[in-house]
Amino acid sequence: MKRVALAGLSAAILMFLVGLSPVSAGELAQVRGRVFDTEHNPLVDVVVKFDFKGERIGALTTFKVKTDKKGGFVRIGIPGGNYTVTFFKPGYKLQTVNSVFSAVEGLSETPDVVLEKLPEGAQGLSPDASKEDIDAAQKKAAQTAKLRKVINDAMTAVEAKDWATAEGLLNQVLKEAPNQPIVYVNLGYIARQKGDLPAAEVAYRKAVELDPADGESLAVLAVVLESNDKRAEAVDLLVKAAPRFENNLTFQSTLGAIAMNSGRNEEAEAAFRKVLALKPSSAEAHLHLATFALNKGKTEEALAHLKECVALAPAGSPNSDLAKQLIAALTKK
Repeated sequence: MKRVALAGLSAAILMFLVGLSPVSAGELAQVRGRVFDTEHNPLVDVVVKFDFKGERIGALTTFKVKTDKKGGFVRIGIPGGNYTVTFFKPGYKLQTVNSVFSAVEGLSETPDVVLEKLPEGAQGLSPDASKEDIDAAQKKAAQTAKLRKVINDAMTAVEAKDWATAEGLLNQVLKEAPNQPIVYVNLGYIARQKGDLPAAEVAYRKAVELDPADGESLAVLAVVLESNDKRAEAVDLLVKAAPRFENNLTFQSTLGAIAMNSGRNEEAEAAFRKVLALKPSSAEAHLHLATFALNKGKTEEALAHLKECVALAPAGSPNSDLAKQLIAALTKK
């Protein structure tokens, strides 16, 4: 039987007959076919579902098969009769065909089926999405692309330290999409560079509110709070959030530093031990842990950390020089 290409059938219903006339549901049929995209490339893993339209009391009425890498499928052992055949693949428009399969002539061969790809921006929609849904998704995708370009332009301005241009572009984004954490992060960064700590605090608070999983922004917010003479609030904020960011190096480093500045050595030591676990080459963490060990009278532990600090820190750096001075004082006869 000659194959006939079926294109543009997303809204149409095709009726084709195989064999002479419908036969009883008691007879078993075999069906074979192929599925392509609009460029005639075979489509793999298309789900082909056969829904039997006759009466089968106590028996299956739905049968499925998937296409192979050549776009082909074969389904054997289905009752002859009327079917609605659905072709489903994510990212493509749903195709539905009404068919009659007969067991009289053996293998029934369906015309080739062509699936049309969903438009850009609508790829995540269901294959049976309506035109209205597709249009809305495309409009949203276009808006997102536009805003992404504005954000990229703002990032370029930030890198050039053109604060006025960057702020203008970021505020332009907020007018159309007010809940973008990255915008508030960058507004906070700009405010810090300009020395406007109150504005930086407002921006970073909003960024953290919108994205509670952003440990880096939470750490920066704590630094801003400390700089705004709100050290107690800063350390409490970090300690409360610490269990969520045990594997975040920036967060743990910031927690250690601010807790140490606040005299909360227990939390600070725990944080720097996590820093060391995450980054064994941290000379600064070794130096701080040496200090905590000395405060507890653990001289040998302190010396071990100091020696590691000297080995890891660049020669002549403040951390290296301080570690050497402490080693000399502790080992002085």
